[in-house]
Amino acid sequence: MIFTTAFLLLFDLASSRLDQKDADCALRKVFTQKRVVHFANPHWPSHYRADTRCKWIFNCQEGHLCRLLCDTLGLPRSKNCAVDKLRVSDVNGSKKSAKIYCGQDVIDIVSNGTKITLELFTSRRSPGGRFKCSVQTASPLQARYLF
Repeated sequence: MIFTTAFLLLFDLASSRLDQKDADCALRKVFTQKRVVHFANPHWPSHYRADTRCKWIFNCQEGHLCRLLCDTLGLPRSKNCAVDKLRVSDVNGSKKSAKIYCGQDVIDIVSNGTKITLELFTSRRSPGGRFKCSVQTASPLQARYLF
C-alpha cells in the first residue's frame, strides 16, 4: 500500500513536470478580442537546452492581423542558422513562406492573415540561447503604420 501510494505520487510529480515542460514549449492561442500575449523560450530566464523543438501558434481575431515582436533575442549566430533558428510563418506553418532568424536580430512581423506561427529548432550541439516575444492583434489599418 505504501509502495503504491509512493509510486503514484512520484508518477504525479513526473507528469506535472512533463506538463510544465510542454506548456513552456508549445502554445496554441486563439484571440477572441484585441489583446497581447507574452511568451519566452523554455526555462526562461535561463537558456533553452540543446535538441529542443517548440511551436507556438496564434490565431488572431477575425478581420485582424497578428503582430509578432521579439525584441529580446539571443540565439547563436551561424551560417544559414544551422545551429539554432526561429522560423516564422503565417500560412499554415508553410516552410515556403517562412522567414528564418538567428543571432541577435529583432523580429517584428505582421501576418498576411489571421494566423502566425513561431517554431524553435535547436541542434544537438547548441550552446543554448534565449528569446522573449509578444503577439498582439492589429487591424489592417494599424498594420500599415507599423513599418
